[in-house]
Amino acid sequence: MRKTGFLVVLFFAFAISQRSVLAQGFPYHLYEPRTLSELVDAHSSSKQVEGSTNLIISAEPFYSAIRLEYAGQSRKISQERMGLFKLWIESLKIKANQNKDPMSLIDKEFLFTECGKDYWIPVQTPAANDFPRTLKKGDRLTLYLMFVGGIGDKDKWDIVFFTNSFRIYE
Repeated sequence: MRKTGFLVVLFFAFAISQRSVLAQGFPYHLYEPRTLSELVDAHSSSKQVEGSTNLIISAEPFYSAIRLEYAGQSRKISQERMGLFKLWIESLKIKANQNKDPMSLIDKEFLFTECGKDYWIPVQTPAANDFPRTLKKGDRLTLYLMFVGGIGDKDKWDIVFFTNSFRIYE
């Protein structure tokens, strides 16, 4: 009988904790643990047409939870990447949220390191605003990101991701 009572209490504790996680509004449960190198390798094998700009635009977001180290640098997103974002938003028919143009939420990218390799990853404005206040160089975190696509140039792909949430871990 004690075992049954314990299991009932455990079940309700789990249900309440899950409810509070879901109430936060961010669908963390959709994001699979992966590595950036795994994602880059999976999407860098597309053939390119010589003499032209090659693009990949993904309708499959490959929601991923990636553990990285924050390198403490940021920069404005390049025009090429902004162009890819514009095509991605148009092709997926992403609508304005609260009368905000989706492109207005993309403006900065931050440098992260995974296993000694550097990656510049665009971060949605609300999360990007938290970075300077919350993170310092060398902090380890989990980024929740999506695969946007890639820009091909001379047999090399610039694979582009997009993140809108993060968690610091120790």
